[in-house]
Amino acid sequence: IVAVANEGAGCPVEEALDCPAIRAAQTLHFSSSDHLDACPHLRERGPCVARCQPVLVGGQAVGVLHSMLGPNDGLDPRAEAMLDHMIEQVGSRLSLLRSSAETQLAAATDPLTGLLNRRSFDARVRALARAGTDYAVVLADIDHFKELNDTYGHDVGDRALRTMAHAMRSSVRPEDIV
Repeated sequence: IVAVANEGAGCPVEEALDCPAIRAAQTLHFSSSDHLDACPHLRERGPCVARCQPVLVGGQAVGVLHSMLGPNDGLDPRAEAMLDHMIEQVGSRLSLLRSSAETQLAAATDPLTGLLNRRSFDARVRALARAGTDYAVVLADIDHFKELNDTYGHDVGDRALRTMAHAMRSSVRPEDIV
């Protein structure tokens, strides 16, 4: 996530961990791109003042709001407070979206195999049928699974299920449903 205060500005950082603000997980102020302690990526931009504020989700930096001004300018305290509030809201919203996606994934998949659970699989097949999409259903079974589970224990049975799921996923196209 990169936002800039003036058109044409932007941070040339290519990898997130190359950004000092992301590594520090805190807002960094640079009063001049010419100072020795300035971010090395600012030196490439010419004379400027910068404020780099990481977007935090669960305490982890996932992006940065990068504000740059002219060499004789500075953000007033009200603008900084607004940026702080905005970044906090963005981080909260991203955290909520991430949590929601994780909850939806957990509700739709079997925790042991990672495959769609029956309800999710049925919903996907119904959607294909409603859309008039051709499809085929293939059923697979692990012969004597109960005997395997009873003889060697649940850990071995779980491993057999995970192995079967992996074999099925690796044998189909990415767009196929397992």
